[in-house]
Amino acid sequence: MDTRISEDYIAPNRQLPPASEPPRRKKHIWVWLVVLALFGLLAWAVIHHKPATAAAGQGGGRRGGGAGGGPVPVTVATAKSGSLGIYVGAIGTVTPIYTVSVSPQVSGIITAVHYHEGEFVKKGDPLIDIDPRTYQAQLQQAEGALERDNNLLAEAQMDLERYKVAWTKNAIPRQT
Repeated sequence: MDTRISEDYIAPNRQLPPASEPPRRKKHIWVWLVVLALFGLLAWAVIHHKPATAAAGQGGGRRGGGAGGGPVPVTVATAKSGSLGIYVGAIGTVTPIYTVSVSPQVSGIITAVHYHEGEFVKKGDPLIDIDPRTYQAQLQQAEGALERDNNLLAEAQMDLERYKVAWTKNAIPRQT
């Protein structure tokens, strides 16, 4: 191989192109060292950072001490029955032991509820009260219609007795 420069690569004034400046690697090295140091500090901060909830949760599980390893204070409280108020936020399915379908025999406005959600009820326990005014009005209308019909019946029975007497006396024309 020939190590001479061919004439195709020589400039028109028959000189070689000027040599480029050597790369500035020393400046780039300092920039990379600073970036590497920043990444190192960030990694150290992430590894050694403990949220307040994680620190509080770790201390309660150990026997004989809290987060600082000291004694845990114990207080006395009175036991009472009632709802615990513990709610678990999770996705899942709750399956009841028994289910019942409640269908009303009447409809109306609910005025009182005699049970709480989740409470056990027995057969025959009253569950709700319905506003009775609409049913009382319907009862009064039915009683009025019954009284009118009883009066019409009494009038028809009086007419029947009168026609029987008139029939026996031949006061009514007979059709043949």
